[in-house]
Amino acid sequence: MKSQINDALNHFTDLLADRLCGGSSRKLIAGWWYTILFISVVLTINSSFVVTTRDTGEGFSTAWITLLSVLLCIGGTMVMRKYNSSLSVGFFLGAVVGMSELFILLFFLYFGYGSDRIALGLECKQENIVAVICACQSLLLASFAAILGARRGEFVEQADNTPSNGNQGFRNQFGNLLGTNTVLANTYPYTPPSF
Repeated sequence: MKSQINDALNHFTDLLADRLCGGSSRKLIAGWWYTILFISVVLTINSSFVVTTRDTGEGFSTAWITLLSVLLCIGGTMVMRKYNSSLSVGFFLGAVVGMSELFILLFFLYFGYGSDRIALGLECKQENIVAVICACQSLLLASFAAILGARRGEFVEQADNTPSNGNQGFRNQFGNLLGTNTVLANTYPYTPPSF
């Protein structure tokens, strides 16, 4: 079952990469990420209006999702450009899936805020805009996680084979800290106990 899902995701991402990016899965992933960044910028601009004109609860939730979106955009761009080890890509995938779930919940929340404002006879245009942005962002993040998850092995392999990206792997980056490159570690190598 797991291999069937993985094969279906690989076939789907191959199809998308062929149709949209000339067969390059890295370009597909990058293009998807740039779309998510654009939606985040639109959300940030819209949230500045919502925070100043709405009550405390709605203002706080809008400011909070803006802060989380900015942090995800900064961290995700760092992972996509420089720190693409398997650990950082896995952590990034978890953050993307969590944000996708948060945005679908926020879609329902802002839809409810809009319904409450309609019941009070007030305008609800900004709530509807934020609800649609949250729904789009949720779908984009979920599909991005599926695409990156299906192509994670290629992404990390390509990053590890690139000598100029500065990614030396966990052991080399923290070798001195862990004691693997010290004189003492080389003099007395660790041998696991035999049972």
